[in-house]
Amino acid sequence: MRSSRLAGAIALVLLALALSAATARAAADLCSPLSFGAVGDGVTDNTAAIQSAINACAKLGGGPVRLPLVGDKGTYLTGPISLASHIHLQIDKGVTLLGTTDHSKYRIAFLNYPYHANESLVSAYQAVDTGIIGGGTIDGQGGAPALDGGPSWWKLTQETGATIDGTTWYAAPYADIPTSNGVPRPWLVEFYQCSSVSVNDITLTNAPMWNLVFRYSSHITVSEYTVTVTPDPKVGNTDGIDLVGSSYATLLFLNISNGDDSVALKSGLPLNVPIPDDPNEAGLPQLPTHDVQIVNSTFSNGNGIAIGSEAVNGIYNVVARNIVGNNTGYGLLIKSDRTRGNHAIGDYNIIVQNMTLTNASQPLVISTYYPAPDGPVEPPYDPPRPITALTPNIHDITVSGVPGLRATGATGESLIVGLPESCIRNVSLENVSIATTGAGIRLRNMTGTFTNVTSTPTAGDPPFVVQENVTVATTGTTPSIANTPPLGSLTTPPEPPCGRNPEN
Repeated sequence: MRSSRLAGAIALVLLALALSAATARAAADLCSPLSFGAVGDGVTDNTAAIQSAINACAKLGGGPVRLPLVGDKGTYLTGPISLASHIHLQIDKGVTLLGTTDHSKYRIAFLNYPYHANESLVSAYQAVDTGIIGGGTIDGQGGAPALDGGPSWWKLTQETGATIDGTTWYAAPYADIPTSNGVPRPWLVEFYQCSSVSVNDITLTNAPMWNLVFRYSSHITVSEYTVTVTPDPKVGNTDGIDLVGSSYATLLFLNISNGDDSVALKSGLPLNVPIPDDPNEAGLPQLPTHDVQIVNSTFSNGNGIAIGSEAVNGIYNVVARNIVGNNTGYGLLIKSDRTRGNHAIGDYNIIVQNMTLTNASQPLVISTYYPAPDGPVEPPYDPPRPITALTPNIHDITVSGVPGLRATGATGESLIVGLPESCIRNVSLENVSIATTGAGIRLRNMTGTFTNVTSTPTAGDPPFVVQENVTVATTGTTPSIANTPPLGSLTTPPEPPCGRNPEN
């Protein structure tokens, strides 16, 4: 009798285990695009299959939605898809998620428009615990002709429209998009108002425009992330990573070779400019970008680390450490102008440690005259203007380490150029060495402390080109820099020196 009851109990346990295993298999099957008909032949449209797997997996509570290599088939053609909370798209090594060249499937993206479905090949909207993992590739086919025979994303053109306060805008229907943005087109991957996002061991290539975009998102980790652009790595507006109004981001072990900013930190453009009550911008959040780390990364061909110029909500608490740049336009670029800053919040507490650059055109640029970073040619001198809510306020920038910044093979001048009404303040350079065939480091409307700073321009040129309103303390091996007063003849009463203006 006892053995009979024992046998029955064992049978019930085995049945429960079998049912549990069956349930697990069923859940795994529902998280697999293959269960919904996905085929990695590079021809089949897998949009519905992948999206169905994401939706089904989300209903089960989440998990990895995996695109595997099946035999020699590992290229999954798709249109735009959307991730969900607790879903991680897993693209296995050797597998490619291939964006369709049917341009009608997409919607254009712009940083000053709220999220719209289909503005990226892969996107997530208000999701938590989500991301993309695996050793595979996402290919946006930015250089491929459109399916209908039209031009590729990279060859699209758009007529220009009005120029207002130095900013040129596109003609309708994009009259609220500045030409500095590039012709509007989709992004490759976007996370909008998401939290706890991880992107790990993924390669993005041939993005239509920006590669990986985080807007108004927080607690972000991007690691072992690669960006390529083929066959020409210098295609414009193919930013590697863009953070807009986002926070608490750790970006490490990046390898980005692209045609624009390697990592760009932004917080938006002014609303309703040049169109009052612009309906395209309704509902757009207004948040700063802050608490960002960029660590142990290599950048090639693009523009290095760019902060701004779209920074009307402020950018602060940024650390970049152990950065290598090869053939980049810049090493560190902090850019703004009189129509894109935030005087109340500003851009501040930006720290760079151990940056090594080879053949960077302009290794260090901090300027409030974007897009002409060197500012107006003087004389005649740029007079101060009234301070507004959009006047840039850049201060407390530190470059340090061993080296703080070492650049060889530069071809242009480095710059720290502030506005007469709003100086760039408290720039601390330590162990900085810049060898260039261009001019020395230009200084204007700024304050700082330079320790062991070596500027080696073309033979015969001074190491520093010192213009008006400069106050720099020099120590160590830095040659003495003569401080200069503001140009008092331009205002009555004259402007006070940098660092004593209460507006700053």
